[in-house]
Amino acid sequence: PGHLDLSSTPAGAAVLVNGESAGTTPLTIRDLPPGDHQLVVQAPRYSPAKDTVTIVGMDRTQSLAVTLTPAWGQVQLSSEPSGAEVIIEGESRGRTPLVTELLAKGEDVHVQLEGFKTWQQKLRVDVGETLTLPEIIFEPADATVSVTSSPNGATVTVNGAYRGVTPLDLELPPVFCQRLCHQQTGPDAVCRRE
Repeated sequence: PGHLDLSSTPAGAAVLVNGESAGTTPLTIRDLPPGDHQLVVQAPRYSPAKDTVTIVGMDRTQSLAVTLTPAWGQVQLSSEPSGAEVIIEGESRGRTPLVTELLAKGEDVHVQLEGFKTWQQKLRVDVGETLTLPEIIFEPADATVSVTSSPNGATVTVNGAYRGVTPLDLELPPVFCQRLCHQQTGPDAVCRRE
């Protein structure tokens, strides 16, 4: 048998020889029978490299260096207001404005800022390209209104639609909540979003 010294860029890639796991790079695969062997080198966020390696045997050590191809492009995000957190596939990448990696196969992107509705979309970009999105304009988040009555059990409707009986917590658009607050307590009232 022969041996194979295998390295990769980036390091730490998983190696399969003839469909079986052989470890992670860099590594020496020992005692391979002479002849052809199917080699797969793969790492997260990179396209897998597949090759056929011919082992000469005779206790000789052969060397192979594999460079993996990135499977991503870039996405450029900005928002109004700025400073929103960008989360891609559950991983925080920073705050807007931001340029970050995005896998070509597509990933779920969430852009969030306290007090505003979260912007979310599945985005994809060609490998090596940069996708520049239009500026994200945030909408104010819905407010929570606690409705109580004396006695309890009063029917609550919003714009003619039944929403339940008191006591009741409702999520309503902020403009509607502001108008409701002023109707109940006067135009000089200060309404807080909860």
